[in-house]
Amino acid sequence: MEPPPKLTEIPRGVLDVFCARLHDEGVSSETAVDVVATTQPLITSTAMLGLAEAAFYSKPFDPVALSDAANRDAVPLPVVVPHGACAWRGVDANAKRAGDIMTIELSSPFRNPFGRDAYGILARVSLARDSDTWYWVPLGAVEGRWAVGTPILLGMR
Repeated sequence: MEPPPKLTEIPRGVLDVFCARLHDEGVSSETAVDVVATTQPLITSTAMLGLAEAAFYSKPFDPVALSDAANRDAVPLPVVVPHGACAWRGVDANAKRAGDIMTIELSSPFRNPFGRDAYGILARVSLARDSDTWYWVPLGAVEGRWAVGTPILLGMR
């Protein structure tokens, strides 16, 4: 299998599928949502445990070693914040967060160690850096381009 194309930014398709997911969960298209405009260091051992659980992976593994391996190539990337069906607002990672505004942070893309040739992005949705909900957003290479799958809720808080 040929390696996936190199990403220089997080494509708008990632937020487009998140927009649909938020609408499915009852969030209005007029609700402002802050999007951190650069990928964040979200690939942790806890995230690996959540990803393994979502994949129903039951073999022993070292979550610290897996997160370290995923972070080796996880360079910060800009996030394309589209205008469209959701009221996205691109914000700096250090921006003050309002307690009533949802924020989405994305990790750099990495290979999912619990799936075959599976890549994706972790996403953390929170209010004022509290009440986190985590998702795995699958990515796949199709004819030399990235395709974005439906976000999968991870069982971690």
